[in-house]
Amino acid sequence: MSKFVHSGQQIGNVQLEHRIWDGSFSTTWRAKTKDGQTMIVQVIENERLRQELQEHPLIRPNFSNRYMSRLIAIHDNPFCLIWQYLAGRRLSTYIQQLKVIKPNIALYITRRILELMQFLHSKGFVYGALRPTRVLVSPDKKVLLTNYPIGQWEPKVLTKMYAQGDNLEQFAHILPYFAPEVLEDGILDDPRTDIYAVGTILGEMVTGKRSVQGRWIEILHRCQVDTNIMNIILKATTQFEERYVHSKEMYDDVTQVLKSSDQVEKIYVPPPSSGMNLALEAVPADSEEYRVYQAGVFSARQTIDAEVVVAEPAEEWDTGKRAHELIGDLEPKTMRLEPNSLLLVSTIDKKILDPLENDPFWPTVFWKYFAVLVLVSLCITALAMLCTEVWPRDAIPFYAKIQWHPLAEFLAQITLSTGVVLLISWPFLAPQQ
Repeated sequence: MSKFVHSGQQIGNVQLEHRIWDGSFSTTWRAKTKDGQTMIVQVIENERLRQELQEHPLIRPNFSNRYMSRLIAIHDNPFCLIWQYLAGRRLSTYIQQLKVIKPNIALYITRRILELMQFLHSKGFVYGALRPTRVLVSPDKKVLLTNYPIGQWEPKVLTKMYAQGDNLEQFAHILPYFAPEVLEDGILDDPRTDIYAVGTILGEMVTGKRSVQGRWIEILHRCQVDTNIMNIILKATTQFEERYVHSKEMYDDVTQVLKSSDQVEKIYVPPPSSGMNLALEAVPADSEEYRVYQAGVFSARQTIDAEVVVAEPAEEWDTGKRAHELIGDLEPKTMRLEPNSLLLVSTIDKKILDPLENDPFWPTVFWKYFAVLVLVSLCITALAMLCTEVWPRDAIPFYAKIQWHPLAEFLAQITLSTGVVLLISWPFLAPQQ
């Protein structure tokens, strides 16, 4: 239990419910407002960071992005930050459980992170402390960023501790995401420090391992990572002077690799079960496994909240609207960003993240096609009656079929046989989007 707060405690206008994360500098709690709105409360427990923030008050950004959590309020006693709630599962959880994320999915996530880095850098800011625990993958497969702008202050604390010769062992698990120049030279406001972190995250996704500068090439070769992806990781994590200068450069390289890839895969969200509670899987788009999954799943997407997966209906995502809004957010200040080159709405996204079938096979799809079958049968029977002058009572299937004209009997047999085959085989056919 935290030494500063406890479950049920009232902080400002929110009440803490339960702790959901223990971080390097803080603990994170889920909270509710009086009107039932969910919030996230980050309690700063590291003494040095708390002093730094109290001496230099944190200023809330004057800009916002719907893919970044918004800082709502700052509370003094206990010292904590109240954030907008974003539903999603931490990227670090996927890396930990999947071990290795498939290359195309890793590149897709990286490209989304780089879009957010471009947004911040265009505003003249850097994130400062990017790592997988700060990245969320939402139920509808959007990539979200949390804890900005607190990330700008963590490197300052680590730099002071490093300069004073303090022991940094307690931060060993997050140090690989900080570029060497951050601790050694105190460079905190250069976009290349964020690029280094993105390269490290990409390397960790495709290898399942964390590394420091200078050792990546050995790990990448040992894990047989694709040469193009390897080159991106090495350029993003190389020496300061040789690194990508702008996140846009790395974004373009990632996009180019995705364009040239022949691995067309889709991400799907498995239904909740006791044996599997993981929400990021990938199979070839044309595989039997994917077709069977699509036909039998009861829900197209799920809410991924901390470690809990709850079924939820799917909704359409207007990619055109999303592109318009996000490009509108990217107002260049420190560099020029061409909207067409951002490739926000591309065939790449559709290939990798096609939406799943919204309607379950039973009962919605079954009754829909059964109704069509009955309608077609009636139409063919009526046509047979007109062509053969059979009385209506004699045209009722299975009633007096022996009196039917051979043509009417043949049409009825074809209709019924086709319908039976369709209903039996439908679960194994891939529904069209």
